[in-house]
Amino acid sequence: EGSPPFPTGPWLRGLHHAVGAPDPERSGWHESHTVTVASSSHGGPAVLASVLERGRSFGLVYLRPVAEGLRVEVELQAERILEPGAAVELDPVRLALDCDASRMLERFATLWGREGGARTSAPFQSGWCSWYHFFHHVSEQDLDRNLDALAERRAEVPVDVVQLDDGYQRAIGDWRQCNEKFPSGLASVASRIRERGFVAGLWTAPFCAVPESQLFADHPDWLLRDPADPDAFFRGLLHAEWSPTGNVHVLDPSQPDVLAHLESLFADLVALGFDYLKLDFLYVAAMQALAHDPHRTPAERLRIGLEAVRAGAGPEAFLLGCGCPMGPAVGIVDGMRISADVAPHWGLGDG
Repeated sequence: EGSPPFPTGPWLRGLHHAVGAPDPERSGWHESHTVTVASSSHGGPAVLASVLERGRSFGLVYLRPVAEGLRVEVELQAERILEPGAAVELDPVRLALDCDASRMLERFATLWGREGGARTSAPFQSGWCSWYHFFHHVSEQDLDRNLDALAERRAEVPVDVVQLDDGYQRAIGDWRQCNEKFPSGLASVASRIRERGFVAGLWTAPFCAVPESQLFADHPDWLLRDPADPDAFFRGLLHAEWSPTGNVHVLDPSQPDVLAHLESLFADLVALGFDYLKLDFLYVAAMQALAHDPHRTPAERLRIGLEAVRAGAGPEAFLLGCGCPMGPAVGIVDGMRISADVAPHWGLGDG
């Protein structure tokens, strides 16, 4: 009978797709996001279909071979309520033909960055990140030991940034407070990194909150709701390391109080001395969920959430986006991790 189908669902597809469930009418189509290039042969005529996303909507590009050649359709996912007579401005669609696919992609990226006000002035930065060796189990002693080693070997290992990753926080959602592995607190951590001549970096997942967090206890009204059950909290992802239940819920950036919280939080983190801020699991704010303001599209929710982060962090902080749809982040973040995460093994069955 062959292999069982991949156990995908709206919450799992949300990691990689703008649409939680594939459109059954699109069965047999190739689905891409934001931009795609198709060509009949290497070096032959090619077509680029794209959406110059600015955080209003998500662009989907569908391709299907037909008898005459190739059918291309571009769809903009706005997903918002329109009052009678109302109009909205959509992101522009770009089509191009060329025999050089790479050149078309470069032109598209240049135009997208120019139209979106991409932040390109930050210098190249190399750094040390606690995640790729210690993962969730990092401790203050681990950080100090590596910080001392990096300071002693600065000429041999010329890094600029020392970034503390997941594992320091009291709970997902409580980013100002540390757990028992970091008794000195964040201000001390940042100070020790800076005293050794490095830029202090910190990881957060700013739109995530677990049931064990103080944020969840104090502000359950700030969370997105489940479309299948409006009385239930929307689950953005499952993460057994973060919560005994695995449930991770999502802040709703369509609420002014949530935006004020994000701005205040990142102003505080920069004031503590963290000038490099890694923002992870950003896609959860743009998943298909019930928001306080139904007039905001998922893309707009993510965009205004990131704008609040930037407003708090200020113009000089380096913001690294991770797990983020690119369109809503152009002009706000300084860099973007566009790959999957890495691990000490290569295959799915190796670990």
